[in-house]
Amino acid sequence: LGIRMVAADRLVLLAGPEHAWTQGHPPSAAELATGRWILREAGSGTRSAFEASIRADGVDPATLPVDFTLPSNEAILTALGAGPYVGVASERVAESALKAGRLRAIDYALRPRPFRMLWHKQRYLTRAARAFEVLLPRVIA
Repeated sequence: LGIRMVAADRLVLLAGPEHAWTQGHPPSAAELATGRWILREAGSGTRSAFEASIRADGVDPATLPVDFTLPSNEAILTALGAGPYVGVASERVAESALKAGRLRAIDYALRPRPFRMLWHKQRYLTRAARAFEVLLPRVIA
């Protein structure tokens, strides 16, 4: 199997504009367990990448008080603006909510989520597949 990283996605912690963590009081890793969380379902790429990132900071994801588990990024972004909640999403997914001021990014560095292209090494890579490989980083970036 061939594997090549083609891009990375930046995950950001998000909350409504009035949340204390958006007012110059960003949380430490230990303080993450004091938030009221809205997260994607277990096994989603966003949640898995988020949990791996905070685990690397010494935080057990099981200690986060999760008030809601929702099945889509759009649901997460809408719910975050409706109360004292915090969540995580791709910066790209949250871009319009951030620009509109409905949500704010929380100053907490999460590790980037890599996007990898996989292919079978013993199969012929078509011209279309090679073109896709070249195009993919531009589309994701």
